[in-house]
Amino acid sequence: RFSSLFLAVRGCLHFLFPFRAFLRRAIESLQLMYSTSNHLFMCIFILKSYNPKKEIRNPHFFILNKGNNSGKTLLSPCPNCFSIQFNCNQDKEQVFWLLFCLWQANAFYPFLRGSVIPFVVLRDMKSFINENWQRAANQPKQFQNMIEFFQAINKVENQLKQSLKAIDKAKRMMLYQIVR
Repeated sequence: RFSSLFLAVRGCLHFLFPFRAFLRRAIESLQLMYSTSNHLFMCIFILKSYNPKKEIRNPHFFILNKGNNSGKTLLSPCPNCFSIQFNCNQDKEQVFWLLFCLWQANAFYPFLRGSVIPFVVLRDMKSFINENWQRAANQPKQFQNMIEFFQAINKVENQLKQSLKAIDKAKRMMLYQIVR
């Protein structure tokens, strides 16, 4: 795609010697823009209701679509979820963390329907992802900072959960020793 175009233009640089430095800077800035902020505009995804009978080969994750935790990102499927597929892992990671942040902020709450078991409709989920993806694309540095912050917070949260599980296990072991 772009890389072959850049290589072709670079190959022609030696013929355009007077403009060589200018063209090299222009190509490098285009490469930088494409690899950072413009990549956010290029994300293509397929969002479908999860079907356990179909194998998913592309990079993917799952989004819970029923219950009060609708919009939660999942690494493994469950019966009530959407599957979202991407062309590359970078897009998958960025959208995963975007949706994780939105879920943490209860941003899916206005889209819940149903009185007994709330759920999110596929059409609403697609439009919501596209809308927020464009917002993230307009502010790539802030978006990247937000992802890094939430990744760090999530890592600490998981460590604390593991510590709490270990403490709970130690309590049970102590209780078993006393009861025996």
